[in-house]
Amino acid sequence: MKPVFLCLATLVSCASGELTMEALTRGLQAHPEAFESRSPGTGGKAQAFEIKLGDTVTGVDDVIFDGFRFRYPEEADGGDFVWYFNAPAGWADWSILPAEGQATDGFKSGLLGDKLYVPFDKAGEEGRKRILQTLKGGYFKKGAEYILWFGHRAGSGAGDGVVRGTMAFARSEKWDHEAIEKALHLDPAPVEDQMAELNWRGGRILLDDHFFSHAEAEKRIEAVIAGIRATTLAKGGLFITMKQPAAPCATHPSMDEIAEKYGAADFVVTSKEARDRLPPAERAEKDDATEDYTTYFYDRFGFQVLDSDPARKVERMLTQAEDFSPLAAPKEGSHYVSAPMENLTVFYRGGKEVGRAYFFMDDDSNQPAFVTEPPPGTYQGSNAALICKGGGKWTLESYFGDGKVSRRIPLEGNLYEGESEAYYPSGSKRSTAPYKGGVLNGEVIQYDEEGKEKGRRKFKDGKAG
Repeated sequence: MKPVFLCLATLVSCASGELTMEALTRGLQAHPEAFESRSPGTGGKAQAFEIKLGDTVTGVDDVIFDGFRFRYPEEADGGDFVWYFNAPAGWADWSILPAEGQATDGFKSGLLGDKLYVPFDKAGEEGRKRILQTLKGGYFKKGAEYILWFGHRAGSGAGDGVVRGTMAFARSEKWDHEAIEKALHLDPAPVEDQMAELNWRGGRILLDDHFFSHAEAEKRIEAVIAGIRATTLAKGGLFITMKQPAAPCATHPSMDEIAEKYGAADFVVTSKEARDRLPPAERAEKDDATEDYTTYFYDRFGFQVLDSDPARKVERMLTQAEDFSPLAAPKEGSHYVSAPMENLTVFYRGGKEVGRAYFFMDDDSNQPAFVTEPPPGTYQGSNAALICKGGGKWTLESYFGDGKVSRRIPLEGNLYEGESEAYYPSGSKRSTAPYKGGVLNGEVIQYDEEGKEKGRRKFKDGKAG
């Protein structure tokens, strides 16, 4: 769920192949009049803009372009270019280049908009992309003009559409969501509109004044957004996220009434399960506590009820960056679903949960912790399947889009164990990799599609030798 993405500025494809930076630059620089002129803000001020894409366009091969141009302000004083825009999703590609001269790489990454901002966004507006982005001031030259372009392939059905946003030249030691919001003076829409856009069931429950106060709801929703923004994926597949302590609930609504109105929770964690996941020292301290809570998760919000309370009143609330809504039981079939940030895998059969494990398929030597072991059978995942044979024996199969096996890994004792095999789409073997105790141990051998060996690499206890 990492919010940073790569901008595909030079990867606009056309019928004759990939559109190169050189061809793109020549085509757009030949028709600067196709781009309306706008001025970015400076000196602590941001300048709003609105452009109708598709009104005046230019084409390069079979790609259609529109957008606007601006001149680098004399008073910009080396600040970075900062902008936010809400554009039609059909205009899939965008970037920047000088109106004259040689082009160099512009935007390299950006942040997905996770809030609606007034007046640029509207709740429920479909088919849009919302981006916060920056570009170092060193890219620009005094007095030079630049084209901010949006493009789509001819015949894609993108059509006309309005791009709305605001831009400025500003300074900050670090550009994140908060810094960009501050530089552009972005005003978040009311929290009700935010929830209508994000469609969080837990957020809607919190905003129901029959159950919670509005102030309480705003704090918890803001805590989730802050947690998502703080979450990063570190090396080794580890998530780093902001954990917040449970907040006391001021209104104490009935969990039964919440479920009656909004449906069953996506996921439920008992006090025993939560306690068993703690490190031994914390677990001993928890065992001495007099109060235990069961948590009912609705996507990113957890409502906690005291086990000892027959009235089942909500006493505390949890928030998290992980979305638990995919963990809701499917109506039919045998499936497994994972919540990566929680190292959690859940198994379902016939619309009911039949297994639950932490740190399963963790590609590590840590022994998985099964709350419930699923019965033997095949459990389908996203482009993969787990074949449970019982007694800790499994086979993990991954698939190409056409259903052919791309990788097969055996497990024993619930850990990767034995020789895994990877395949080319043609079905020929791509590599073999030996596992022992959950980690690579031995020689990884790679092959070309004709079966000829390409290379070998030794591993011991998960580390390359």
